[in-house]
Amino acid sequence: MRDEAIFSSLITRNPSLAQVQDLFDDATEFSDFSGLPSPVTAGDVAVIVDARRKNIGTTRTNGIDISVNQSFGSDIGDFNVSINANYIFKLANAITPDAPFDDGVDTTFHPTDLRLRAGLAWSRQGWAAALFVNYISGYTNDIVVPAAAVQSWVPVDARVSYDFGAAFDAPLLRNLQISINVQNLLDEAPPFVDIPGNLPAAGYDPSNASPLGRFLSIDVTKRW
Repeated sequence: MRDEAIFSSLITRNPSLAQVQDLFDDATEFSDFSGLPSPVTAGDVAVIVDARRKNIGTTRTNGIDISVNQSFGSDIGDFNVSINANYIFKLANAITPDAPFDDGVDTTFHPTDLRLRAGLAWSRQGWAAALFVNYISGYTNDIVVPAAAVQSWVPVDARVSYDFGAAFDAPLLRNLQISINVQNLLDEAPPFVDIPGNLPAAGYDPSNASPLGRFLSIDVTKRW
């Protein structure tokens, strides 16, 4: 059996008759795909493979998170500057207790080592606006031969809102807030990733980018 050493904890070869019979007795559903001319009995079973869903994988990771926020006032309004960054030094996965650890950071379908979101927000007299720059670092597409470099991705998000506030005269507009949000303001396409045809993606890595493009939404919030 391919990769049997990795899945050895799930495979029992030459099980005893009692082990097999216990499984037969406990089964609520039985399907026979053996192709034998007569129904399978406990004595016909040579190997047991435990294919149930199990949480037996292990992930080991270390990295650093940085968050900086600074607010200040001015004659034209209040400002807030923010930076949130995450840097992964190592991200190792093992799919079973017997499998070796595989460090997948900075490869296709795995996180990149650096993700950053920097923002500048402004507010004054009910108006507010914010601009956010996201950075997802480049990495290596290791599922093609030869391996190929994948470019970084820098989508920009924006938001503009107005809050009528509690003192507004018209009852319908009092405590009403209207926001316009734009994700990927510049319609930045995801970096191209050559994905073989038998994998569930086409031309981009869904773990690190989105093909959605510019997306606009309007939020209306009423406080009572």
